[in-house]
Amino acid sequence: MHLTVSDILSFDYFRDLRLVAGQGGLGREVSGCGILDYELEADLKGKYLHTNFYPGQLAVTSLLFAKSNPFLVRDAVKYLASRGGSGLIVKNVFRLPLHDVVLRYADAKEFPILLADDRQIWFEDLIVQIDRCLRAAEDLDAAEALISRLLYEKLEAAERRAAAGQLLPALQDRYMALSFLIGERVSESLLRDLSAAVKPLLPPVHRLLRHRKGLLLLLSADELQPEDCQAAAELLAGRFRQPAAGLSLIHHSLAEMDEALRQALRAAAVHRLAQGGPEAAERVFLPYRETGVYRLLLPLIDQEALSQYAGGILEPLLEFDAENRGNLTETLLNLVRCGGDLHMLSRHTGQHENTLRNRLEKIRGLTGLSYRRPDQYEELALAARIYLLQGVEE
Repeated sequence: MHLTVSDILSFDYFRDLRLVAGQGGLGREVSGCGILDYELEADLKGKYLHTNFYPGQLAVTSLLFAKSNPFLVRDAVKYLASRGGSGLIVKNVFRLPLHDVVLRYADAKEFPILLADDRQIWFEDLIVQIDRCLRAAEDLDAAEALISRLLYEKLEAAERRAAAGQLLPALQDRYMALSFLIGERVSESLLRDLSAAVKPLLPPVHRLLRHRKGLLLLLSADELQPEDCQAAAELLAGRFRQPAAGLSLIHHSLAEMDEALRQALRAAAVHRLAQGGPEAAERVFLPYRETGVYRLLLPLIDQEALSQYAGGILEPLLEFDAENRGNLTETLLNLVRCGGDLHMLSRHTGQHENTLRNRLEKIRGLTGLSYRRPDQYEELALAARIYLLQGVEE
């Protein structure tokens, strides 16, 4: 992952740092930390400046180099910004003035300047703590890479067991995965906060991870039930707008971790589909065992045969809607979400049943398939489910 200045500031150790300029640069990536000390001394700066600083570096300084010439602070900021530095942390022990021209320049270049007002903050501690932040980010990167390997590479059983052990080192005999699709990339600081929030709600052995635009929660215990993640799922669902969540089956072998992850992601995808239906708010997550026919469709959704099948049935509806600003396709999708129940569809959409019957008759005229005939409804429903699944991003 890319650790930013904003991520650094979210850690407790850095909460007392005060931003005085360059707010627009809080998204700058931090790749390391160094001390700006003697490099701007007139006799030395030409010798050391070009080697001591690099892009992405967060510099810390006491402004010792500017003790006799405060205007050197401007030169330092200009140089660090030109090198692509991520920012400057100042422990102003000499109480040198930070002139407006320096702050305006930092604002213009979106180069953050932060003041360490606490005299108990030491440079060595700052560097160590920033290094810990970077290592935590690397650990998170490694975990995401392991998840991708499990999901998208063909691994031997021994490799799957090793990867599962790395993701959750204290894995017990029973474990399951809970996936949240939230549609946005979760920052490292938010992930840390969420992990702390769910900790008291879960068995001791668990881990909250990122995967693409979502979250994956792994939890394990000798005695484990789906209800064990209910409270944590409710907490996580409350932090995002319209998340979709899916829970895997309970697994008993490390070598099945890849399947547990897939089940959680697929159940979340089906839960996403249900959000347009009448039962969307009834449950926080959808268990994989309740995904019905989608259990068969999801592993095959990228196959051309399914796309051709759905397209052959739905294309006349899509063309009609495009040309007439209609909503026949949405009517069919909602009918499927309502299990083919016209009365439920009427209650869900607030439309009179006769209006819906007229639209469904138009669908019959365009597709040759009637929702009234069970065999033909199944064809319509299958095409609709394929169409819905193809629009869901894991």
